Amino acid sequence: APGRPRISLRSSAIGEDTAAASHAGHYHTRLQVRRDEVADAYREVIASAFGPSAVSYRFDHGLTGFEAMMGVGCLAMVDPRASGIMFSRAPEDPAADRVVLSSTPGIAAGVAAGTEDAELLTASPGETPTSALLSREEIARLVSTARTIEQHFGLPQDIEWAIDRDGAVVVLQARPMVAAVLVTSGISPTEGGKRPLLIGGLTACAGAASGRVVQVRGERDLESFPEGGVLVARTSSPSFARVMRRCAAIVNDVGSPTGHMAILAREYRVPAIVGAERATHVLEHGQLVTVDATNRCVFEGALDLTRSEDAGGLPSRAVTDLSGSPAVQSLRRVARLITPLHLTDPAHPDFRPECAQSLHDLTRYVHERAFEVMFHYGDLAASDRQLSYKLQVLLPIDIRIFDVGGGLAEDLGASGKIKPEAILSVPMLAFLAGLRDERIRWDQPRPVSMRGFLSVMGESITAPPPEAQKLGRASYAIVSDRYMNFSTKAGYHFSTLDTYCDASQNKNYIHFRFAGGGADESRRARRVRFLHNVLAALDFKVSSRADLLVARLDKFDEGATRERLASLGRLTLCVRQLDMLMSSDAVADTYARFFLEGAWHKF
Repeated sequence: APGRPRISLRSSAIGEDTAAASHAGHYHTRLQVRRDEVADAYREVIASAFGPSAVSYRFDHGLTGFEAMMGVGCLAMVDPRASGIMFSRAPEDPAADRVVLSSTPGIAAGVAAGTEDAELLTASPGETPTSALLSREEIARLVSTARTIEQHFGLPQDIEWAIDRDGAVVVLQARPMVAAVLVTSGISPTEGGKRPLLIGGLTACAGAASGRVVQVRGERDLESFPEGGVLVARTSSPSFARVMRRCAAIVNDVGSPTGHMAILAREYRVPAIVGAERATHVLEHGQLVTVDATNRCVFEGALDLTRSEDAGGLPSRAVTDLSGSPAVQSLRRVARLITPLHLTDPAHPDFRPECAQSLHDLTRYVHERAFEVMFHYGDLAASDRQLSYKLQVLLPIDIRIFDVGGGLAEDLGASGKIKPEAILSVPMLAFLAGLRDERIRWDQPRPVSMRGFLSVMGESITAPPPEAQKLGRASYAIVSDRYMNFSTKAGYHFSTLDTYCDASQNKNYIHFRFAGGGADESRRARRVRFLHNVLAALDFKVSSRADLLVARLDKFDEGATRERLASLGRLTLCVRQLDMLMSSDAVADTYARFFLEGAWHKF
């Protein structure tokens, strides 16, 4: 309604405006808000806490979502004759008794945002410079106000101010000032006989650096900003903070040392020149340049900065120590409940849920139990022959296949039998290729050790009956187009292979488990030694104990995964009845060498 005052809505987040993290320009402010616009303006301010620039800034400073919790200030608008930003001390020399003051007619939002230039002057108590916009008395009052606020807070302040139509000084905001590193020297304008490509502007953050020019015309250009680039743009946006860790230097046509971007450049210690007027016209994209922000010059090529750095005049790039940051502290507190692992041995009596002390413990327990269930898929499948197909192939083991999706060709008929040509499953085809390797003469008489044979006879007499051990049953393969679970019970040993093989490398894995045997304990253990040596040489992570072996291969590419599956197919044949021959560790090692050398005819 006419006569109702307009208001401003501005952010007030928990972590905002601190000495360690100014958040300058990252959170939104809405000015001249009408009554019917308040709700939308409020949502805009709240949403600004989660914009790309704000999130990137908090990440750089190790801040959490807690620091982004947002309050919104609702304030009456000031109708200013002039406004601006002042620092109670010069950022490049906080020890000096000087106030740096920028001013512009009307509202100074564009000065803070870096889209407008401003009159810049330096004033000391008792010394009043001439201004085209402010009277000497107004400058004196602003300097006095800056000193009062600094004394109240006990450290230099960054202050937004306005002078209303009645001449009253209004303080809009005050926060700790970000000081720059003191720089006493730079590159001489005649260094190496080179003439600068560009001279002028204002120092936002002193220092010098070399790099290739990257013309930034909008937010999208920041997404591909390269490491070590020199950011050249018309305006000096606070969104540049997204790339300041990768940025060698910044040069802008427009801007003020008191603006938000300049404050951020000092936080990140990026040499920066603002108000250079023709930077975007003079400096070409991809051109190698050296920016001397101290002397407000830009040279062509990469100048030697060693001498100036040795003189102690140029600041080193900021390296933020995040070890004490809120994010790291929160992670440390949470990590105590997540990362420690106490349940390490599945065979230990305490390997049970009640003994879990962390999420890692629970994950380890669930994984191990799921792994055990996975290795008994074949047992579950054995009771259902109506939905399986018998593979017609010449092998010493019977194989029945269950298709759970895309593992077999369609229209297989009602005979319940299939030929290898009907198999579409990638891992099954690779494994079967190894099983059918003609170089393994499983149909020929095998070498027999009398002691080994007697050992098997002795074990069979004392062991449970075959039915109890489920001996002589078919092997079962559960397959899809990219998955296979193959369970084998051959003689007195049991093995299970679970695998996924795809073009997506991160999804690929092979898990293999082998246990048991017909010979005595020592010979079974040596056969496991043979398997351990072979699988370790094939890049598996292997663990074994007595006659039990577990091997895992994760995140290999499709070709390598298929090769390992073929090797496991050969192993499945070669390892049959091998425990009878395992008279010593040396024999186990010899057979491992035979396998790895491709001497499969010796099995």
